[in-house]
Amino acid sequence: MKTQNTPTPLRSALLGISLVATLPCLSQATVIYSEDFESYTAGSAIQQLNVDPESHWLYSTNKNDVSFTAQDDATDIFSSSSNQYGVISDTSTTNNQSISIATTKFAATETGSLTFDFYDSSQSLFNGEGFLLRIGPDSGNGGTAFGLWIQNGTIYSATGAGSWQSTSLSSYTLNTAHNLNIVFNNSSDAVGYEGDTIDSNTMNIYLDGVLIGDNLGGSGGSVGSAIELLNFTSITSSEPADDFAGTIYLDNITVDNSIPESSSSALLIGLGATLFALVQRRRKALAQ
Repeated sequence: MKTQNTPTPLRSALLGISLVATLPCLSQATVIYSEDFESYTAGSAIQQLNVDPESHWLYSTNKNDVSFTAQDDATDIFSSSSNQYGVISDTSTTNNQSISIATTKFAATETGSLTFDFYDSSQSLFNGEGFLLRIGPDSGNGGTAFGLWIQNGTIYSATGAGSWQSTSLSSYTLNTAHNLNIVFNNSSDAVGYEGDTIDSNTMNIYLDGVLIGDNLGGSGGSVGSAIELLNFTSITSSEPADDFAGTIYLDNITVDNSIPESSSSALLIGLGATLFALVQRRRKALAQ
């Protein structure tokens, strides 16, 4: 008896699934760190973990004109409903005081997404090179895998072992709330997601949903290491002309342990649905 061949559409779907299944596929993201500043007393300093066991911050600087406080969103900066946010502020160009604001450590991950809202006021004193956001297994440049500078209306990439300020990526409007989303891949393989690809040891940066940095290389001394915290710091100096001063408002900080659904995952789901429909159609044809 002659064997009947598998119909071409069905055979194509089976082949497609077998090929896509070999591509890197990421599991559904899980939130491993979040901070909305609602648990703190408005108007009070946010203490570090060894002072406040309920704090979400491992290090917190509150001295010599440097402060990290929770504030009530009375002027609807981030939300028109009841809300609190965090404020990091250095109000002096003569204090030569290091800023060290670091989150508590979260579950280590090589791939993931950091998102947060920020607001930069034109009314605040500004001097120096802005806030450096460092992402890595620990605080300090030696524990940094990725870096980003937020400086008085401009976002810069960071480069080198010292996370030095590098290329201007985008400007942003002062006195307006913005959203930053940093998708990072510190694994040894490139990963596809949402129709894009992020290379090994690079990050993609989105400002208010617009891609401003594509496959930017890591910085600091821990490129290739799993990510466990993020921290905000600045460059200080004994010279008033160079000593940092500035203020940034933060809210809705979230870290996921996986890059958003990869394009291969979405394609696999689509091909699976196609295969199911073809099989059902084939069964009906044979039953007739």
